[in-house]
Amino acid sequence: MKRKGVLLSSVVCSIFFAVAVAENVRSDTQAADANAVLGTTGGPAPSTRFLALASATNQVGSTSTSLSDLPDMEVGVNSTGDCISATFSAEVAAGSGSTPETIGLRALLDGTVMEGHAGGVNNTHTPKSPFAYWGLVSFTSWKCGVSRGSHVVSIQWTSYGGTTIWARGRTLVVQGR
Repeated sequence: MKRKGVLLSSVVCSIFFAVAVAENVRSDTQAADANAVLGTTGGPAPSTRFLALASATNQVGSTSTSLSDLPDMEVGVNSTGDCISATFSAEVAAGSGSTPETIGLRALLDGTVMEGHAGGVNNTHTPKSPFAYWGLVSFTSWKCGVSRGSHVVSIQWTSYGGTTIWARGRTLVVQGR
């Protein structure tokens, strides 16, 4: 029964990965990368395979205005080469205050920002509120031309305004082909 759940999760992540790649293409170079990832050279899209999963339910917080590692969101993967995708999701919130807070998130492969981030960081804006407002954030990043061997995929975050930001229910799914 568990095996069917992992397969279903892999299929769902593959669909999200294809949609995210198609929606985030911003240049000819990225279009070529997206075509390589999606296999859009006339045939069916190549299958992806599950590489790693990180998840944590505990609530963590930060006031750092510099990008730093999000706790428990780092995995080691063994790539056969070609492309790697990372799908991250979490509930996030920012401290209360009179101005909305912006939370920055990004995915890294071996310490280098992966594709799919406008300006290098995905920004999540929280509403102006007298209390912390929880919202769901999810994104998929990718990198093609990855060498064979061991790699590390991680998620970083920052509080642009310096108020406390929180994350809980975090999941990082890494796939490759």
